[in-house]
Amino acid sequence: MSNKRVLGIALAVSLLANVIVAASGTYALHRRGGLEYLKAHWRGIPFSKEVSPVRPARQSLFQLLAPPHGGHSIVFLGDSITEFCEWTDLLGVPVINRGISGDSTGDVLSRLDTVSKIRPDSVFLMVGINDALYGTDVATAAENYRQIIRGIRTSSPNTILYIQSVLPVSPPMVDGWLARGRGSQINQWVRAMNQQIRNFAEDKSVVFIDLRDDLSKRGELDPRYSVDGLHLNGAGYEVWKRKLSPFLPPPDTRGHLQTREPSIAHRLWGRRASPFGVCSRTTVTASAWV
Repeated sequence: MSNKRVLGIALAVSLLANVIVAASGTYALHRRGGLEYLKAHWRGIPFSKEVSPVRPARQSLFQLLAPPHGGHSIVFLGDSITEFCEWTDLLGVPVINRGISGDSTGDVLSRLDTVSKIRPDSVFLMVGINDALYGTDVATAAENYRQIIRGIRTSSPNTILYIQSVLPVSPPMVDGWLARGRGSQINQWVRAMNQQIRNFAEDKSVVFIDLRDDLSKRGELDPRYSVDGLHLNGAGYEVWKRKLSPFLPPPDTRGHLQTREPSIAHRLWGRRASPFGVCSRTTVTASAWV
């Protein structure tokens, strides 16, 4: 065999090996989150957005499910903190759970069609903590949040939108397994993001529900209410339930929702206010949409 032929075979094998390595590296990078992972890694921020069957499975199911027929509907929208709760059992009223583990504000924005097609009476939104974990800046997350509000308002204008504060983390619990010593920085991010969310409620026709004082201590998630410093335990969801009770319809023994007489807020603001109970006037406004 001539030297040229040997050299040609060697080059071909080397090229094939490089292609295989490049393809494997690209696939591995995709599984870790693509360019967002690289940016977070460069900035020294922990990033974990492994491609899991959970998100595509739940999203495809949400696309397939038909809107409920008749009656009233309540949607809880968000990430794993929403997904992990059995809301119907907890609250005693039918709830459509549209939480997906790992979702950021951008992820929720990308799947709003699965919510708007329901035309729900109310949507309870909590999302944002994964943005902090992924290293997304507050301005970008807040803009995504604003677009979520706009999307719901545009596609389902009669829906009452309740925006709930992002919960802080417990640094002693998350620093070892998730935050890599950044728990306090994440909570600073959460405080800034919650101010943006509160501003949306002050300027627009949405209701802001602040859960921080109920579930946190000194600006950190109270360990009594968490299993890992990030997610809630049963006691935490029970506190959340008590906070939501003024905004929910009373349980109905027939398994359907009942509506009360129009509240003061409803008479003042019409369909923008909750038909299920009195909303604090300090958290409801009726100005233009976002």
